[in-house]
Amino acid sequence: MPNHPKSASQLAQAVLHVSFSPGALLRPVGPDTADFVVTHLNQAAQQVLQQPAEPNVLLGACFAALGGQRLLAHCQQAYRTGQPLHMMLPALPDGTAWQLSLQCQHNELALGFAPAAAPAALGAAAPAEPRQLSSSLERLFRHAPTAICTMAGPDFVYEMVNAAYERLFPGRALLGRPLLEAVPEAAGHPAYLSLRQVYETGVSHEAQGVVLAMQRTPGGPTELGYFNYIQQARYDEHGRIDGVVVFTYEVTEQVAAQQQMQQMQHELLTLTNAIDQLVWTAKPHGEVDYYNEQWYRYTGSTWEQCRNNGWTSCFHPNDLPRLQQHWQTALAQGTPYEVEARLRSAEGEYRWFLVRALPSRDAEGNITRWFGTDTDIHEQKRLQQVLLESEEYFRSMADSLPSMVWVTDPNGHCTYLNKQWYSYTGQQQAEALGIGWLQAVHPDDAPAAEKAFLEANDYQVPFRVVYRLRRHDGQYRWAIDAGMPRYSASGEYAGIVGTVFDIHERQLAEQALQRLTQQLRTARDEARALNKQLQATNERLVRTNVDLDNFIYSASHDLRVPITNIEGLLDLLEHQLPAASLGNPELGPVLRMMHESVERFKRTIGYLSEVTKLQKEFDQPPAQVLLAAVYDDVRQDLQPLIAETGAVLEADLGGCPSISFSPRNLRSVVYNLLSNALKYRHPGRQPLVHIGCAQLAHYTVLHVRDNGLGLDADQQQQLFTMFRRLHHHVEGSGVGLYMVKRSVENAGGKIEVSSEPGVGSTFSVYFPRHTSATQP
Repeated sequence: MPNHPKSASQLAQAVLHVSFSPGALLRPVGPDTADFVVTHLNQAAQQVLQQPAEPNVLLGACFAALGGQRLLAHCQQAYRTGQPLHMMLPALPDGTAWQLSLQCQHNELALGFAPAAAPAALGAAAPAEPRQLSSSLERLFRHAPTAICTMAGPDFVYEMVNAAYERLFPGRALLGRPLLEAVPEAAGHPAYLSLRQVYETGVSHEAQGVVLAMQRTPGGPTELGYFNYIQQARYDEHGRIDGVVVFTYEVTEQVAAQQQMQQMQHELLTLTNAIDQLVWTAKPHGEVDYYNEQWYRYTGSTWEQCRNNGWTSCFHPNDLPRLQQHWQTALAQGTPYEVEARLRSAEGEYRWFLVRALPSRDAEGNITRWFGTDTDIHEQKRLQQVLLESEEYFRSMADSLPSMVWVTDPNGHCTYLNKQWYSYTGQQQAEALGIGWLQAVHPDDAPAAEKAFLEANDYQVPFRVVYRLRRHDGQYRWAIDAGMPRYSASGEYAGIVGTVFDIHERQLAEQALQRLTQQLRTARDEARALNKQLQATNERLVRTNVDLDNFIYSASHDLRVPITNIEGLLDLLEHQLPAASLGNPELGPVLRMMHESVERFKRTIGYLSEVTKLQKEFDQPPAQVLLAAVYDDVRQDLQPLIAETGAVLEADLGGCPSISFSPRNLRSVVYNLLSNALKYRHPGRQPLVHIGCAQLAHYTVLHVRDNGLGLDADQQQQLFTMFRRLHHHVEGSGVGLYMVKRSVENAGGKIEVSSEPGVGSTFSVYFPRHTSATQP
């Protein structure tokens, strides 16, 4: 990836160090900009001030030679207003007057200065010595990853463009040509208008996210790209503007990502404002940074009132400690947050809300944001309280339920158990109320059950525990006990109400499931052992495959003599038959069919011979083979075909100079792929074939890309089948790609193809890397 500047500060430093006039970058000290620290000086400024490139000292100390303290007020003005500032400083006692240019760049301040006889803008003319640096700078930036060019004169004739800049305008001749001649579409573009302004005024111009229509490849489609750039005036030795220097880097991906993020944010805002719930989000440490419109409408508050934990004033004072405690626990543990609390409306009425929040995490599991909702449950709570306060109704209802029901007071003492509890456990009311219900819990489970209940009561949170409960016949059976906090009509905590269910059979089933899981693990281990057996079987199949190859070889040779005899007998028969009979409409077609059958049989034998021959060649030991040498050798063999087709071959093999593979097999791979790219060329355009390579963690990958006929999806499925030929206008046996695939896979590699009809194909061959091998 190109190493573009990652921030405006880095780009400003790059501009500073290629400027020929004295220049500096300043950073404010503290939010009140009481002073500035000089962080960077270019070479011209270092000579004038006699300071290092990164002095990191206060403004007054660094610019003592220019009367540093008198610069401070001007720097403060330029930084606070964000507007460029140009002025002439009063002359020093020695009579020297200095021109000053200041411009705020994000959180930094760019300062250019020069004697009054020369322009003061950053990039103005400097003494002769810095000007002499231009040749070395030109060599340096010609290979810089950031797109750079220099343009001379009012017509902006290209004097120097680096490789990155040329890629913006592929296939165009730029050097020595005026801008509007080389890039006519630039006329009227904002970048061209600002370029003229920089040339006329000498004031540098910076722009971000500028849209430019461009072609990524010669003759390719026009695409919109986004770019950041800086245009800076260039001065001759007399201090006159003689051109412009442009620094550009592409931010298309960043702009696209930002636009996508903005669209997602807009959709999220639209969604949150369309639902009835109160929606909010918070930063990872808990600071709320967003409320939807329903929050402000219900609470009657503003953002300024709710920020910095101001939201706490909207909740009932009695609920706030519990609310905050749960919130802090959720933040500390990264767990979902859920609590019921009363929230004050704009009219001053408190209504019950279910407050819930879930953390959103990144790929590493770190919390990036909290998403929360406040749901109005006031009517549900009111109905719940009405039912709970109706003691008689509640007891009647509880006794009619099939489950065991219990109620506690705020101190955690059980005040009510329904009939089902007493029927199930055999306890009496006197021994079960208070904390006596624990006597019916299995002794091994009772301490944990008591602790869980007391904690739920103390924190006024839901309660849930599984334990073994003694039935009236003395048998302990698994049960689940769950409860919810309850409140009086005035909102005061009144205890917990809960239910107990017998889950003995379900618990036994879960235990059986655990045993089954263990059995599955055992089966997995057995499967692994079986896999080893399969590997051994596979080795036997490989040996069988070798025997089959030998059989094919023998069969192809043993069948040649009989088919030759048949062909001779057929020729003899034709000579023996009367000439008139050869024209017989019944005999003639039969003879032709016999000749065609013989020819097909001969071709099949030939293909079998070719397969066995290629197979023997592929059984070669691997070695470190120089890929470039193999490519040159194959190219020489294909030179007649290259000349005949007018093909252009491009090679980029520097990324992997050698490949661990059989030398003869590697040559066969390269030869087959390149010759196929030439043979199956597109009739409507000049063949263009590119061969390149890359190093991956476990493979060396060889790519061969062409602009030929291409293949559809069905053809790609048949491409590597033996004797399968997909194009019949070119001679071939249909075994080349089959044997390429076979030799690569036998070595532990693979081959892939990506193709589009009418566009071309790309073959990617993955050769296993042998890290222990010595690289030549």
